[in-house]
Amino acid sequence: MDETPVTLPPEPEETGVRPEQRTPTQEETRALVPTVEDASHALSERLGAIGESGIRGYAGVSLLQANVAHLEGEISQLRGERDAAVQKAERYKDQYHEQKERAAVFEAEQAAGKTVARLRNVAITLGAGIGSFGLSGFVCGNQLPGWAWPATIVGCLLLLAGWFLPDWRSPKG
Repeated sequence: MDETPVTLPPEPEETGVRPEQRTPTQEETRALVPTVEDASHALSERLGAIGESGIRGYAGVSLLQANVAHLEGEISQLRGERDAAVQKAERYKDQYHEQKERAAVFEAEQAAGKTVARLRNVAITLGAGIGSFGLSGFVCGNQLPGWAWPATIVGCLLLLAGWFLPDWRSPKG
């Protein structure tokens, strides 16, 4: 095997750096991250201030992470609210269509009811007229022979049909 000599890094005195670390002063700490004294500034302005000087040091990164976490939380909350609103809108839309169908059925039933009512009225009117004509043949003498009985029977049938005509609108269960 080849043995290559291992070289160690130079001693601090040779590089010109002292091997001791001191705590930064308040001014040095603030120099890393620009601070905003007024708390009324928007989050975007604060991030813009960081962007101007660049993110340097742990303080800037942690501030940015906190802001991003806050924004992610707001987005998650807004998505939940949006989903709830979409579900509510779908529910209202379904209810609207159900009520629209019911209204159409009621309109059809109402139209059928008007038709049945008119048919009943026509049957009663014709029955009364024809029945009266047939009965007048019996009362006033038989001026039209052979028409009194059939007119009376048809008139009575039309009267009965008008009074007892079934209502086709709602099926009887």
